Amino acid sequence: METMSKNIIVLGPPGAGKGTQAEKITENFGIPLIDIGEILRHHKDIEVDHKTVREYLKNGELLPDEVVMDLFEKRLRKPDTAQGFVLDDAPRDKVQAQELEEIIEIGLVLHINASKENIKERITGRRICKECGEIYHTKYNPPDQEGTCDKCGGKLIQRDDDTEEVLEERLEVYREKTKPLVEYYRKKGLLEEIDGNRPIEQVWKDVKKEVEKIE
Repeated sequence: METMSKNIIVLGPPGAGKGTQAEKITENFGIPLIDIGEILRHHKDIEVDHKTVREYLKNGELLPDEVVMDLFEKRLRKPDTAQGFVLDDAPRDKVQAQELEEIIEIGLVLHINASKENIKERITGRRICKECGEIYHTKYNPPDQEGTCDKCGGKLIQRDDDTEEVLEERLEVYREKTKPLVEYYRKKGLLEEIDGNRPIEQVWKDVKKEVEKIE
């Protein structure tokens, strides 16, 4: 097992703000953000059990563990992770967590939670630029011109997995598969609870304090 550095997992239901906080950790501590969802979207045309990764994501389903962990391990082995990394949205269940422990040592697990009402508002209002990937929100961060990216003029779209229907499926998957990880890591003494219902900067203050404890 490799020596622990700032190796951090950020857990939480979709829409709790874990992605935003993971990005802030990366920006402030100079360690790479590894988002398994983004890795899978980059490999969306790979076929698994007669379905593409794209179809799994569209339906809010989890891919087989061996597929996820293979892509994941390849990313963790890149040189930029030597001083640590942030894992967003992974591992997704206890099996993946145990496999991850065979690859690398984890120093901190942050559980960022939020109410279902806040989650629904955040997720269904999210829009992304089809051209440059810039992210907006219909309420909290709207573009100057509705449906058009301020940055490049591209068309703003709602991702397939940001609809209310798919959100319900994603929340159910989270409750069934991922939420048990909270207790798993709590028993290992690695877990810190963070209230994600608050404004971003208030949440960040608590996140930063916990990350600074790892040496």
